[in-house]
Amino acid sequence: FVGNLLRDTITCERVAAVVARIAGERIEVGPLRVGPGGAVTANGVGTIGPVTVTAAPGPLLGFEASIPAVLTIDLSAGGPSHRLLGDVVVPLHIQTVLEAPACALLDVASLHPAEVSVQLRVNAMMAMILQTLGNANGEVAEQVALVVNRRVTEVVGIRRIDVAGMLDLVWDQAMA
Repeated sequence: FVGNLLRDTITCERVAAVVARIAGERIEVGPLRVGPGGAVTANGVGTIGPVTVTAAPGPLLGFEASIPAVLTIDLSAGGPSHRLLGDVVVPLHIQTVLEAPACALLDVASLHPAEVSVQLRVNAMMAMILQTLGNANGEVAEQVALVVNRRVTEVVGIRRIDVAGMLDLVWDQAMA
């Protein structure tokens, strides 16, 4: 009964709504000092796109989420800044964990920078030099992972589903 209840109520669409709420609409990173000796300053702003969620294979109730974002990163090495545009995709691995007395928690695995897909588009020779000097792809992936992991830990209340409390609410309304 419990397994069926969870599978029928914790759907990909509902998990996507929770992930979208956690992700928000924007991500901001910086200012960061990157590159050899911190020679490059980077600031980034990203617009988060629609979240997609699919069921994870296996016997447990799990999900694979994908969060796309379009980034604008300004890099500077003491002179005028150079703008990089890029696409980032953040994968999340989510497992449903049961907690006493009657809660389900959407447990999000820690995100590692290597899992973050970063595709920066270079629009000028100086931007390419700054990108190489500052290891922009690696720095962006690292900062995105830090921001995502921090957000996930800050919103445990959003990720926890009080099944007994919800049943009590429905029971009281239906029986009144």
